[in-house]
Amino acid sequence: MEERLASRDIVLIGAGHTNMHIVRMWKMAPIRDTRLTLISPFSRATYSGMLPGTLAGLYEPDEMAIDLYRFAAPIGVRVIIAEVVGLDPDRRRIHFANRPPIRFDVASVGIGSVPVGAEQWANSAAFLPIKPMATFRDRLTTRLDDVRDSEPGKGNETPLKVVVIGGGAAGIACLNLLVGMGVRRENVTLIDRLGVVFTGRTEEMDPYKEVYAQDTEARTLDEVIDGADVFLGLSAPGILTGDMVKRMAEKPLIMALANPNPEIDPGDARAAAPDAIIATGRSDFPNQVNNV
Repeated sequence: MEERLASRDIVLIGAGHTNMHIVRMWKMAPIRDTRLTLISPFSRATYSGMLPGTLAGLYEPDEMAIDLYRFAAPIGVRVIIAEVVGLDPDRRRIHFANRPPIRFDVASVGIGSVPVGAEQWANSAAFLPIKPMATFRDRLTTRLDDVRDSEPGKGNETPLKVVVIGGGAAGIACLNLLVGMGVRRENVTLIDRLGVVFTGRTEEMDPYKEVYAQDTEARTLDEVIDGADVFLGLSAPGILTGDMVKRMAEKPLIMALANPNPEIDPGDARAAAPDAIIATGRSDFPNQVNNV
């Protein structure tokens, strides 16, 4: 028979923001004769709001991690590190992969959101889901190592060709991150509202754009999009057309981040390149990427 430490059991499934806030509030005002349990498959929770800054090198990885035992156990919260595989609301039981079930009187499921349509790419080698976030950084590092190994002299593939439209602070910052992660500067074409940033251009130039100026005769997006592996848009709606997408490389990565309307509608991009990975800056489309 299961041991009861209190007359009521509140169980938090997942260490999402809401459930972590409940633990914090419990410290200030616990409920009498009630046991609080926090369940997570990982012993550390990751604060998603710090993920972009961590990837950019502004924070150390440990700074965005919360040790669940240190956070919850000292205030009397039971912590269970295990994978939940089922919830029986009628019998009020929570089932695990590798341990006996536990009962609950109230259960809060806080495992975070899942983008609509993510199952389309679940088995794709080109798709890297952020969740589970606790393992994302290690999985991203492995994927980037694979990309670097594809450079000439290390394999049969050619380096990534990247086209970025948007020469403001966001565009330059994202470019700096991409180059810092291994993308070759000479394979990046930057486009602003006047067109391609090329060597010798003087109009609306600054030292930050000058770093990415290319020695090229091309002057428009239409002229440089052929064979591009990555399109990164931080500009205005309708800039990228379906015809352009068709001329990109196989399995292109399209990040159309203009808000509220992206550089190309995801449906139009998918029709032009069914194998593309498509992201926007909006939460109502799959694969939201915030350019902050």
